Amino acid sequence: MAAAHISISRINLSHRAISPSISAKRRYTTFARVAQNQSYWESIQSDIDSHLKKAIPIREPLTVFEPMHHLTFSPPRTSASALCVAACELVGGNRADAIVAASAIHLMHADIYVHDNMLLTDRVEPRPTIPHKFEPQIELMTGDGIMPFGFELLAGSIDPASNNADKILRVIIEISRAIGSEAMVSDQDYEANIDQSSGQQIHRLHESGAACGAILGGGNEEEIERLKKFGLYAGKIQGLLNKMGKNEEGKIELIEKWRALALKELEHFDSKKIEEISTIVTGDSLKFSHVDRPVQLLKRHWIITNANEKSEDVWGIGVIGEQPVILPNNSFEYSSACPLTTPSGRMEGDFEMKHIDKVGSKTFNVAVAPFSLSTFGDSTDNI
Repeated sequence: MAAAHISISRINLSHRAISPSISAKRRYTTFARVAQNQSYWESIQSDIDSHLKKAIPIREPLTVFEPMHHLTFSPPRTSASALCVAACELVGGNRADAIVAASAIHLMHADIYVHDNMLLTDRVEPRPTIPHKFEPQIELMTGDGIMPFGFELLAGSIDPASNNADKILRVIIEISRAIGSEAMVSDQDYEANIDQSSGQQIHRLHESGAACGAILGGGNEEEIERLKKFGLYAGKIQGLLNKMGKNEEGKIELIEKWRALALKELEHFDSKKIEEISTIVTGDSLKFSHVDRPVQLLKRHWIITNANEKSEDVWGIGVIGEQPVILPNNSFEYSSACPLTTPSGRMEGDFEMKHIDKVGSKTFNVAVAPFSLSTFGDSTDNI
């Protein structure tokens, strides 16, 4: 048996340190240890930031590089660039193979964000959501230079020794399509025009990022296409979450629909390798930070897989004999145990929930990303 301590907060599911359990056959301390996926995404973003700081140092002429450096790092981060690296690693590539493309995607995001939030005199309701250290005309001209600089980085990454020219050309085409007129036209039928404001290209950048990573990592055509679709759904979720807080009705169901479609695309990859990348749609990197409605946990479903790839499904009503109600800004934690016949394995599943502040609300499922189960210990009870 493996013991697990689980915390549920704001419909965001996290897994924490685990309580010990003693085996019936021997006094063997067993822990279910959850992979720290958040640090995985943070490490990727740190590498992207480091690469960009080297590519865009503050140097002479300061009138060019100081505003360019500022506008590159002022906008909020996009997970599309990190997704590029994660997709590359998923198909067997190295992080270094995708770091330039990920940096270029960050620059595309920064350019779009800067233009969308520029202090223009003819705008009725300006949205100064980034620090404006420079005059509007400086930001305008600098923003116009950020995007081509991203393509310049990509062109400069062509290495005859690596024979990567074809891959880089394909990446340039993918990114161009994500930020060009083709993306804007295809967005016109985006789920009944949901999220058609400044973030309309969020999902296209994620789609492009995942595809570019798979290309640079040496993925085959099927892998590239599946990761491209995964990125599209991940981007749609991120874009819609940015709009949560107004016109919320129906959005939770839409997010769950996209999450299920995204995870389906990962089913064709090695299940041991998808743990990190899947958290972009299920884990700590995606938070329902704007959800402020009470919910009740109704049912649970776990898929427990041992080291021999033998899986067991476990269904049940509620958890530990309860169907807890989780109020806004509150959490519910519980400890339980799961059967595990080998020293290691993994566990994933979902909770069926329902909003209880409105009569007739439909139930919805909240996915729990795969997390590791590992056994450690000796013949004593000491931890």
